[in-house]
Amino acid sequence: MFVAMVPFSTELTGDYGGLVTSRFMFHVNMLMIGLLLSASWFYDYKNGLMDLEREQYLRALKRNLLMPFAAIVALLLTPFTPEYSSIAYAIMFLKRFIDIRPYIGMKSVTCATAIFEFLQNIRALYRPIHRTVF
Repeated sequence: MFVAMVPFSTELTGDYGGLVTSRFMFHVNMLMIGLLLSASWFYDYKNGLMDLEREQYLRALKRNLLMPFAAIVALLLTPFTPEYSSIAYAIMFLKRFIDIRPYIGMKSVTCATAIFEFLQNIRALYRPIHRTVF
């Protein structure tokens, strides 16, 4: 139901973006979508509907909880700066970098290694995709 409300809340925010009420509805909608996604993963894992190891599940759960976290931050910003409250969703950019590197089991990671991996991931985002058209 909340996914179906995304076009409505987005249009409401686009038309009346300076109002607290429109932003509040949009952020609550995003919060509910994120919470339901996380709840779905939790239910599926606990009932054996996923063939994942515990580490994989926890990584996915951390990544899925970024959306509700960003929505909560946006909700907290809305009364003060409704026009700029949506900038909190920039936190979602971190989803690409959370626990996806092969550092599991390593005791320490040097700063240089982390920066190198970060730059490699950025480069991968902008790498052109070649497709063959028949």
